[in-house]
Amino acid sequence: MQEKMMKKIGQKASIVALALGMAVAGISPASAATVNLAGGGATFQADFQTKCLTKFNADSKANKIGTTTNNLRVTYAGVGSGGGRTGLANGTYSYAGSDGFGTTGTLTKDNSIWIPVVAAPLAILVNLKSSTGAKITSLRLDSLTLSQILNGTITSWDNSQIVALNPGVKLPSTAITVVSRSDGSGSTGILKDFLWQSMNAVANSSLPEATKQLGLSQRNKWTKNGQTQQDEFARGGIGMSGSPALVAAVAAAPGRIGYADLSDVSSAVTTVTLKNVQGGWVKPTGSAAALYIKAKDVLKTSTNTTTTAKGGIYDVDYTKSVSGAYQITSITYMVAKQGMGATYNANVMQYANYVVSKCSVTPSSIGASGYVTIGSTLLGVAKTQIAKIDD
Repeated sequence: MQEKMMKKIGQKASIVALALGMAVAGISPASAATVNLAGGGATFQADFQTKCLTKFNADSKANKIGTTTNNLRVTYAGVGSGGGRTGLANGTYSYAGSDGFGTTGTLTKDNSIWIPVVAAPLAILVNLKSSTGAKITSLRLDSLTLSQILNGTITSWDNSQIVALNPGVKLPSTAITVVSRSDGSGSTGILKDFLWQSMNAVANSSLPEATKQLGLSQRNKWTKNGQTQQDEFARGGIGMSGSPALVAAVAAAPGRIGYADLSDVSSAVTTVTLKNVQGGWVKPTGSAAALYIKAKDVLKTSTNTTTTAKGGIYDVDYTKSVSGAYQITSITYMVAKQGMGATYNANVMQYANYVVSKCSVTPSSIGASGYVTIGSTLLGVAKTQIAKIDD
């Protein structure tokens, strides 16, 4: 018995000596083998995640993270919010990116942790040539006209309603082709929610009765928070999977209109100048989005209890009057899953804390253009949410 005990003590001493030797050499036991942390989801936050994880991986490789898990390497695939939640539910991903609040499969309201990370504008983009053949580089739309275009009520670019909003612009008689997301998309959910709320505001306004009735009919065409294409977008349009593919499809032929996160928009298309509630004409920019997301009463804690029992999700009121602000601005989230064990918790929490502490504070500092911080209060909420992963 004594001989066995001495043997075990000797084995433990060898392990400790090996660990100490690795530490002296600058190699921690945990960094002996690379651990991959795969994430995927919303294209809305894909550029932000890519820029943040590139910095994280570099810091981790250089032993700058400050923990014993400097072997962690992170990836992210922009597969859409629905694809991200599905991947988190079935184990393809360790974390998801999502703009929408749906749940899929084993990802439920009781085991999902939602972490707000950053905000950004959703751009409306067009590809138009004037009646003289020149590229149209500026186009104005209000929410009522945009709604009618996207659901096929207005079918030609020289429609009198569009012409009235764009004096001096030689609009063509080209037919309108709507390009929308065919995959489960948080961007689609943001846009539908914006249109539903905006048309509801028109229907309940003091505008002339005919305009109010038009707003009501338009409101009824949109599903609030719906993340699928369905028939709400114009029939005969084009469906594309992913934001980059949608932008490319709009750029491929004149007459097309679509929507995408600002980071995916290329110079081949024109971003629409949108009329905000105050009556100003505003392009989608980070600064205009920041004005909106930080304005009083724009964000409210979500009361949608079917989504999560753990908090962290916010509803956006797209109808507030904010000077100089771009209305279609929303928050995007990281999503984690409870009940996955101590190793999963440690790895996901380490990366999520890095995102919130190093990248979300000032997105431009990591080269993520078109994104804005959610502010100190929500970043505090994010840190509280991260801690819940280990509950």
